[in-house]
Amino acid sequence: MKIVIVLLFCSVALGVLHAADSDGSGNDYSEDEIIAKKRFDVLFDLRPWLWRAAHEGDVPGLVELVRDGVSVDAADCHGVTALMLAAHSGHCDAVKFLLTAGADVNAAMGNGITAIMLAAHQGHRMIVDVLLGARADLGVMTAEHETVLTIALPGADWYLICTLLDAEGMRGPAKL
Repeated sequence: MKIVIVLLFCSVALGVLHAADSDGSGNDYSEDEIIAKKRFDVLFDLRPWLWRAAHEGDVPGLVELVRDGVSVDAADCHGVTALMLAAHSGHCDAVKFLLTAGADVNAAMGNGITAIMLAAHQGHRMIVDVLLGARADLGVMTAEHETVLTIALPGADWYLICTLLDAEGMRGPAKL
């Protein structure tokens, strides 16, 4: 029953969009047509597919979605971006692609957490190195006044800690 309703809505929305554009001007939408177009846009929002591809490390999927016009910096209601998901999940190739595609390395969630903080917390050394190479800001503090280093300390290996300390030494004083 639900599938039939969704398919019916899709066909109606497609028909409305086609009819509204049939005169070639592209701007003669009635109020009902505008509402139908907005519903169509929401129904076919590709951002969740971008987030899923990033979380799963699906680089070909990311390439296709970005080519289709999905913003690499699209964030969910908490401010989580595809770069954050890929960094947290340990998908280095996805992180590299998103950075190459223009993702903001310093984008932060509402609580101040960034991609490098998520990668450091998970102990993903290679991703931390890639994010540092993209000039990730090590001075950012979360709402709880934590930095990349304080997030990485519990359970992190010495290589990761030394990498962060070296990077902070080159960019400014370490904040513990």
